[in-house]
Amino acid sequence: MAIDFIARAAAAAARSSGGAAPAAFVFTALGTKTLDAALTALTSSGYTTAGQGAAAYVTDALATSALAAAHPRCCKASADGRYWRLVPSASGKNNFRQVGVVVGTVTDNFAAIQALFDYAAAVGLIRLTLPHGRVEVWQSLRTAPVNDTTPDGSLAVKSSLIIDSEGRTTLDFKGRTGGDPNSDYQTIAGYGPYRGGGLQLYGDNYPWPNDPDDWKIQFFEMENVRLKGNRTVGFGVSLPDEKDKGIYMNNAVRNISLRDVEVDHFCYELLYGGNYQSPFSDVRLERVKAHHSGQSCLNFTYARNITDIDGQYGDTYTAGELFGANYNLTRTRFYKAFSVGFSSSRSTDIPSGGPYNLPSNSPPLNITTLDAVVCDRVQTVYAHAHVYGDVNIIDGQLSMGAFAGDIDLKATVTLDRASGLTAAIIEGPAAVPTGIYADTILRNVNIELNAVVSRYGLSQGYSFASIFSSGGYMDPETVKLHVAKAGPNAGFWGNLGNLHAMPLVTCDFARQRNSTNAGQVPGYDQFIDAAYVLYPYFLGITAYAGAAAIPITFAAVGAGGAYEGLAHGQRFKFFYGEDSFGGSGSFSFLQNGTGMALTGDLVLNKAGSWIEFEYNRRLGKWTDVARFAPA
Repeated sequence: MAIDFIARAAAAAARSSGGAAPAAFVFTALGTKTLDAALTALTSSGYTTAGQGAAAYVTDALATSALAAAHPRCCKASADGRYWRLVPSASGKNNFRQVGVVVGTVTDNFAAIQALFDYAAAVGLIRLTLPHGRVEVWQSLRTAPVNDTTPDGSLAVKSSLIIDSEGRTTLDFKGRTGGDPNSDYQTIAGYGPYRGGGLQLYGDNYPWPNDPDDWKIQFFEMENVRLKGNRTVGFGVSLPDEKDKGIYMNNAVRNISLRDVEVDHFCYELLYGGNYQSPFSDVRLERVKAHHSGQSCLNFTYARNITDIDGQYGDTYTAGELFGANYNLTRTRFYKAFSVGFSSSRSTDIPSGGPYNLPSNSPPLNITTLDAVVCDRVQTVYAHAHVYGDVNIIDGQLSMGAFAGDIDLKATVTLDRASGLTAAIIEGPAAVPTGIYADTILRNVNIELNAVVSRYGLSQGYSFASIFSSGGYMDPETVKLHVAKAGPNAGFWGNLGNLHAMPLVTCDFARQRNSTNAGQVPGYDQFIDAAYVLYPYFLGITAYAGAAAIPITFAAVGAGGAYEGLAHGQRFKFFYGEDSFGGSGSFSFLQNGTGMALTGDLVLNKAGSWIEFEYNRRLGKWTDVARFAPA
């Protein structure tokens, strides 16, 4: 900031310089001008053309032959041998027109834009303004090895900058020779197509200074700019160029702020900061839109604090890979993607060889907070670890995987243009974790779920395949699912296989009654005319009896280990349905029958009667807590 202050002071001097000012001139013609020796500051009428890129220049200790050689678009000698360098205008800004950027024509502006970036880093300019309209940028030739982080072949910011627009700027990225970047690209041996990407923030390489105050990029801000990649990519469509990113951060950058920025149609990540060594501090996104990528829209995997307000991310393979940081998402919309993943585990807590979604087991705790977040046509919304808040999922499903934990979510899953989905998937690992995964199992999960069908979906007969599915090992005492609403005609539970434990499941809704089904409970319907073993995962059964007296028992769930079995307090309702199948038998439950510890032998012998059971984990048995028999 100190250099910027000096630059602004120099600009003020340019407006009050002594000596006779020259006649109107353009910067590129400065070398033909012999200037009054008393003159120390001057203003051009343009860069190459009068009226296009007028700027202020000073001659001072920084204006040297070396500066002119390194930055010829910003520093030049007059005919009398003095050097003059570009300084900010009265507003403290420099416009890219001042280095020759032109709007709306078939012109490669790569070199001009990069020239002002490099000059800003050299002399401490801070505030840069892009012209209003469409600015073409052609891919530059890369000569560095493709695995080198050197920003060769792509636009690179190398210092703290604030970039805005005269109105709204589109940086229109073209191919190597100005053509379609889908086919007009550089080919690098051993890598393949290389398209250069959009904009790289090239901060300090590792090892960077220990004190963040010494990092060369303290902040990067951009507003009212679109980066248009022109690659043919999107949901289910990709191109093989993993270096082709929109805004790319792979070094030490302290603070990033994007407002009213759009990034689209690049091959790989659109907003990227995923190098595990990169110590980003804060990222703030306001009204940012990133769409059409062959990989992901939003991937700041190892940043520290990320805030997104009113962002839109989609038409891509992965809408967001939100791992390793504190995330605060407000009214963020993810759309049209195979997945989005939330997991705030800190990278430093993940053992070598562990997956990125492994929960952190040491302080301080990173969390993801969702506030009115929408996932529209995102096939799977993953909640991995440390996720809190509310999310609306349209035509997709919520999934908690093997290592999920510390989750408290209110989720509304709506079917609008799809059918046959499972609203929530709660799946523990297939085996109890050992080694680096020891004691890292699905636990501390609380989900309040609404599984509903829109009015349009109802008119089309859409329904869920099941409200939730479960399987594997988990901590049944701390994994809870409450179903507040459920659409009609939905199965309640889906079997994912390898069943060892079940979350504690409660619900507020009743199945709709009709002429052939008096079901009052979620679960399943079954005609029973022989001894029968209840499967307690379904939470309830509407049973239709044959003619005999039918003994009923409960199946065991898991072997009773630490991560097996049912939760203490789990309810199961047995309902005797309307006798529409012609039978008139009875259902009997013995006081000490398999898996039961009842107040006595119980019998249901009339349609409309029911018994509600509750699982006592201390006893490992079902007890009866309520019953009803019609008069």
